[in-house]
Amino acid sequence: MNANEATFGITIPSSLEVLARNLASKRGVLIYHLVTSALHEFLHFSQSRIYQISTSAALVEGIHSGSISSSTLLERGDFGLGTFDGLDIAR
Repeated sequence: MNANEATFGITIPSSLEVLARNLASKRGVLIYHLVTSALHEFLHFSQSRIYQISTSAALVEGIHSGSISSSTLLERGDFGLGTFDGLDIAR
């Protein structure tokens, strides 16, 4: 936890907990991120972030190695542009 985070001690119905845990598992994200996303949506709060994994120059130069999993990226957002590791498999 960093200085911009808070901990809530709340009680929710067990049926909601089951639904939340199932959805988090299905999406491959931590429950923390699912709850945070739900609160952002409910409170109409938008905090945009951009994560750059590599550069377009690397892609143009043929550097196609290295990757990050979709589940790791989904912990930080749900929109992005990308390509595949080993893109030029026709060598």
